[in-house]
Amino acid sequence: MCSSDLDRAYCVAVDSRDGSIVVGGAYSGTVDFDPGAGVQSRTSVGSFDAFMAKFGGDGTFQWVGTVGSNRASTYGNSEALEYIQGIDIDASGTIYATGMFNGAATVSFGNATASLSAAGPQNTCILQVGGTGTLGWAKQFTSTFLNAGLGINVMPSGRLAV
Repeated sequence: MCSSDLDRAYCVAVDSRDGSIVVGGAYSGTVDFDPGAGVQSRTSVGSFDAFMAKFGGDGTFQWVGTVGSNRASTYGNSEALEYIQGIDIDASGTIYATGMFNGAATVSFGNATASLSAAGPQNTCILQVGGTGTLGWAKQFTSTFLNAGLGINVMPSGRLAV
């Protein structure tokens, strides 16, 4: 996984059921997320777009989803920045992720999309994604101040701690 620009992995989670690996972070430019012979390219729409990608326990590519905006926040940020900074997987294989976004961002997983709209410079996003890469939902915490989801944990009760 690399581009001619900057790629960063901020978090990783391992599914205890099958050993698959989910990686989250940010990328800029065009990235091929498939480490094998296949091509799964994505091009960032902003300065940095968020990504979440799943790989089999043997490293084979399974899927990738992104969060991106093409405009900076109206609150003074000069760049469109989105990051995934925390991932956890529940006992059934459902994936939860958190990070940050600014401006009007589009969440894209497979054929499903959702829209997020920041109220401040950067706001928190929370995503629920099925083990096969299907977007369950995308939520946001917004404020007129900077906030970002830096980590997420699925509690035994099924509740989320961000």
